[in-house]
Amino acid sequence: MMSIYSLCSVLSLSTMPSTQASARHTAGLQIQVAESLSTLTSSVLSRHVSDSQTTTLPLGRTLGYAIYGSPAGRPLFYVHGYPSSRLEAYALEPIALQHDILVVAPDRPGYGLSSPCETRRIIDFPADVRALADHLDIARFAVLGVSGGGPYALACADELPPGMLSAVGLLASARPWEAGRSNNTLWRRAFAMGTIHVPWLIRGVLDALVGLLKWASRQVQQQVDERKTGDAPTKAAKPRDQMSSPQQSRARLLRMFFEAFTQGSGETVREGRLLQHPLGINFSDVSYQKVQIWHGSEDKQSPIENIRWMAKQLPHSELKEFKENGHFSMGEKLEQILEELMSDDRKRK
Repeated sequence: MMSIYSLCSVLSLSTMPSTQASARHTAGLQIQVAESLSTLTSSVLSRHVSDSQTTTLPLGRTLGYAIYGSPAGRPLFYVHGYPSSRLEAYALEPIALQHDILVVAPDRPGYGLSSPCETRRIIDFPADVRALADHLDIARFAVLGVSGGGPYALACADELPPGMLSAVGLLASARPWEAGRSNNTLWRRAFAMGTIHVPWLIRGVLDALVGLLKWASRQVQQQVDERKTGDAPTKAAKPRDQMSSPQQSRARLLRMFFEAFTQGSGETVREGRLLQHPLGINFSDVSYQKVQIWHGSEDKQSPIENIRWMAKQLPHSELKEFKENGHFSMGEKLEQILEELMSDDRKRK
């Protein structure tokens, strides 16, 4: 689950003092990230996944989307975090294959391959989902909104016909504006106010940060290759289709970081403003049964108190709290959550 905060965390590794020792330390940490990603995904990197598809919406906008998992599986629309893109859903690929799930992950407007829409609202997103489902000839599907995608999944529960939805889930969801902001961190308050009052400044800072990360990644690329190609093999060679080259793992990692900013940082600022206003949803009118919510009790990005408030406003919701987890560590529960969400899908058939 990518967010502006995780991006800044990575950037902080790239902006340490430029002594030789600290540079080595920074590069080593980033190499470990790349190698961990390679280990986790090597079994599926050789598969063909359709991660750069587009369709034209009724009003003429382009909608980008990715498809992962089992082609004939039970359909799940994955709503990515903030700021992120369809490529975030790649993390579901091995789980989706194992559990016979077809993952469809659209880019929201202005991210990745999707055309921007300056007048868009959160409650407009379900129309894009419905158009994409029609394009793919999918009549019924589950929806999972992750982090900043949570409010959009809730909008789907509110706007789409109940018979079209087999399950709706929110994982580590962003809190709704209506739940209050009194427990915001100073950094989050500053960023939120900046997107409203000085958007040009936030765009400039984000563009500079993304540019810096791209520069830093180029410094690490050669070291990633050297470490991977220079290590002596300690185990029997794997079949070619089970191997991940340094170039493959590096490219996958970097695409995940940068795809959200393919069209610049304007959409990050625009969506930041959207999330600082009412969602446009009357919670008590959401009749879909039931909206499932999974959230960490230690979440500092989206405090559990705000999510409890939201769950109480929804007439048909189920909140499951994970006492030891924060915002980002909820990713460890992804397989369990998918199993629970899609088991609800089975019950409705």
